[in-house]
Amino acid sequence: MQTKGTTLIELVVTLAIVAILAMTAVPAFTTLIKQHAIHSAGRDLHRAFNTTRATAIMRQRPVALSNLDGNWSNGMAIFLDDNSNGSLDKGEEVLRRFNGLGRVSATGNYWVSDYALFHSDGSAKAASGAFQAGTVSVCKTNVENGYKLVLSIGGRVRLEKTHFGSCPGK
Repeated sequence: MQTKGTTLIELVVTLAIVAILAMTAVPAFTTLIKQHAIHSAGRDLHRAFNTTRATAIMRQRPVALSNLDGNWSNGMAIFLDDNSNGSLDKGEEVLRRFNGLGRVSATGNYWVSDYALFHSDGSAKAASGAFQAGTVSVCKTNVENGYKLVLSIGGRVRLEKTHFGSCPGK
């Protein structure tokens, strides 16, 4: 006589094996999700800087990318900066707004803490007229790897993977 189906013991053993595998996989998936969020935020920030530079070249006018409230993580705006001061003033045309970066931290060093100002030749210059070069660190708390957005003297922007001991600015 043939029996069909599984016994209770076989079912319990199978469920135990699945539970053990799931417990070992969850931390790996959590880290993977955090890394993806950091990479996505870095790409979004990189795209915003490059769009601003390309717009300045195309329109042959100063165009600025500014964070909305002193933090790159909370949103940004690209606008025509008629007086080249790096801040959005009354009457200046906003070309595009970007949502925040979620729970990812993005902090710039002194020269790019609040804005990046691109001119018609593609160069980045601060409101004072000095060359604007700096880095924006993109990271997440409790994750050692992150990205740095590097703005060079000529206005070119690159995104590079980096290792933080802890998230800068936290």
